[in-house]
Amino acid sequence: MDVLSKHHPQSDRAALERYLKISQDTAMRNIIELDHPAGDWEKALPLGNGRLGAMVFGQIDDESILLNEETLFYGGPKDRGNPDAKGSVERIRSLLWAGKPEEAAFYAKAALTGTPRYLYPFQPAGILRLFHYRPKGSPGAYRRVLDIDRALAELSFTVEGEDGATGEFRREYFTSLAVNVLAVKISGTAPLIAPLTAPPTAPVSLIANLNRRPFEEHSGRIDRATVGLWGRCGPDGVDYFGAARLIAQGGQAEVLGDALTVRDAESVVIYASFQTSYRGNLQYREGVLASLDEAEKTGYEALKEAHCATYRELYRRVELSINSTDDPESAAPAESTDAMLEKLQQGDDRYLDYLSVLEFNLGRYLLISSSYNCRLPANLQGLWNGTFTPPWESVYTININLEMNYWPAEVCGLSECTAPLFDLVDLAAERGRASARNLYGAGGFVLHHNTDAWGDPDPTGIGDSSPFWVMGGAWLALHYFEHYRYTQDRDFLKNRALPVMEGALQFFLDYLTEDAAGTLHSGPSISPENTYITPGGQRAALCISPAMDIQILRELGKSYQEALQTLGLDHETGRRIAAMIRRLPETKLTKDGRIREWLEDYDEAEPGHRHLSHLFALHPGAQITEESPELFAAAKKTLEYRLSHGGGHTGWSCAWVILFHARLKDGEGAYRYVRQLLSGKTSENMLNVHPPFQIDGNFGFTAAVAEMLVQSHAGYCELLPALPSAWKKGRARGLRVRGGVTLDMAWEGGKLAEALFTADQDTRLSVKYRGKTAVLELKKGVPSPSGGW
Repeated sequence: MDVLSKHHPQSDRAALERYLKISQDTAMRNIIELDHPAGDWEKALPLGNGRLGAMVFGQIDDESILLNEETLFYGGPKDRGNPDAKGSVERIRSLLWAGKPEEAAFYAKAALTGTPRYLYPFQPAGILRLFHYRPKGSPGAYRRVLDIDRALAELSFTVEGEDGATGEFRREYFTSLAVNVLAVKISGTAPLIAPLTAPPTAPVSLIANLNRRPFEEHSGRIDRATVGLWGRCGPDGVDYFGAARLIAQGGQAEVLGDALTVRDAESVVIYASFQTSYRGNLQYREGVLASLDEAEKTGYEALKEAHCATYRELYRRVELSINSTDDPESAAPAESTDAMLEKLQQGDDRYLDYLSVLEFNLGRYLLISSSYNCRLPANLQGLWNGTFTPPWESVYTININLEMNYWPAEVCGLSECTAPLFDLVDLAAERGRASARNLYGAGGFVLHHNTDAWGDPDPTGIGDSSPFWVMGGAWLALHYFEHYRYTQDRDFLKNRALPVMEGALQFFLDYLTEDAAGTLHSGPSISPENTYITPGGQRAALCISPAMDIQILRELGKSYQEALQTLGLDHETGRRIAAMIRRLPETKLTKDGRIREWLEDYDEAEPGHRHLSHLFALHPGAQITEESPELFAAAKKTLEYRLSHGGGHTGWSCAWVILFHARLKDGEGAYRYVRQLLSGKTSENMLNVHPPFQIDGNFGFTAAVAEMLVQSHAGYCELLPALPSAWKKGRARGLRVRGGVTLDMAWEGGKLAEALFTADQDTRLSVKYRGKTAVLELKKGVPSPSGGW
């Protein structure tokens, strides 16, 4: 069954046939092509199956393939709760109410932060090194490719031998979604001329080795064709085991020491796999060897076919074409990807549409590669990390970054990829109950601004602009309800979402404090990573009721009440939470009409700060819409002010700016920052840079493009709400709408040409386009046109 039939089982084939053309056009958009090896791991080509990640450098003589295993964090879980926190919270809060944030910070830095203060890092599993016998002569026709449509990488180059004959050499790489292995195939058309005792008679002669320098513990022969690497990742850390197996066609292959060797083979396949003992996986060694056995038994070509089929079922659910539907030449530029990016940086926009679609597709590829059929969600670098001391420990930062990683999941039809996110939050929420009780004397659960593979709930860091933020659990709880809104899965709502939403809100029943007017306030808190200027001229971060706190609470409270109504529940806890939400402070404006970031109208220490936390209610929240014109105008002014002072200067922040423009229905503004992200915050391999590399910008970009095309957060589905004039024509297929609906649409001359909605179950959908509204009665599985506009 083809993708179209699966998603439209009762469709009118004649009416939908034109959508098939998208596949032919967009397939050409799905290649990242480079003409040189990677100079460092951040410019390598990423492969992943959720559990096992690889970065392909594409070196000619001595290839390095960086390997990551999703659970390989240094060290084990630890209780970092500060024993002096509970006795200090009220003193710190009182100092904030007294207008003494500097003094409050003095105590908070000692009494509230975790002990120890930092989390352990995510670390590399190792390097698979391929030492080829060096060919004489200069290589040519070099081509390194990431094929996003098939989820595999390719390398090819030629070498002219001493006799003038030219040989072509190839490598192909993929991390199998069917079997947990990295697979590498090496082949060629002529032997390399190498300084051996006797010249080789077939193309492939090499040595392969797994290493984890400088933290190698044990390595050696496992069997006649397999070598291994094993040890423990830090004190109380996980045990790990990795292995590589070589299968040669022809030639002489043997294990020598801890190396796989082969000479004079027609082709070679190497399989590698890693596992750890994370959370009771005691059969990790056996699991690795079983994966290698299964890969070998299946065979390379069959394994690749199964991998591509599984991947394409996920990836091809959504397709996008912009301005190139009828122009195959435009859709297949001859330039390498880095050359196109360089032209864009120089002001040449001829490839901007191509790169926009490529980046949109890459975000979906990366989400599948780092968050499908696995145990842990995508971290700050997804599944990929090439250093033992990565930036910010490559953990899960939950004051924007982890949340942004999952913004494209639902709208792009990848709901399965949210599963590891919910698994980690469930774990963290359980540990967060102890933190709520021990640190704050509160019920429910609390998470702060970072967590790790063990669901660490406690404050992290030494500064005062990040750790003292208690909203991490509340924000992540909203992702559960979003999953329900897109999937309409009532079992998930009842058994997974509601308990987490309720637990997050129960914390605030005890944590919030009342002012003289009876208003409830959060605090001590911060507006993530930002600072303000006190009336005394000092720079401060700690505060009472920053805008983001209140906006998250109001959003979660509203979603929680909607969940109760959907499930037909009415109980005292729900009524107490509703009463709490009604007593939160209202959104306030600055004297010049912007949304205040803090409760008081403070001056900002960094007017162009990368975080735009006080616009949470605009996105990802749904409190500020066109139905609230005063706040809508204030949000627009807030964004303009922040950007006029240099905001949006990091990759992920720039992606958020695109989303804000989309929610403000400003297609031209969104388009400017699409260009800015691609021209200044994107590496040659299309990975986003903070700098350094952070994957959230890639995911945020994909979500932003989808948001420009369709929005469904305000109780109705709006088509092409932020379409820039430059996107004159295009097609999108498979985008998801809240309510359990799939959208296919096309536009011509900047205007909607047609739209088809297919519901997962019988439902009613209100659709808006350019001020006009239609109410559709949708039948399960039957595509319905939106009607004339």
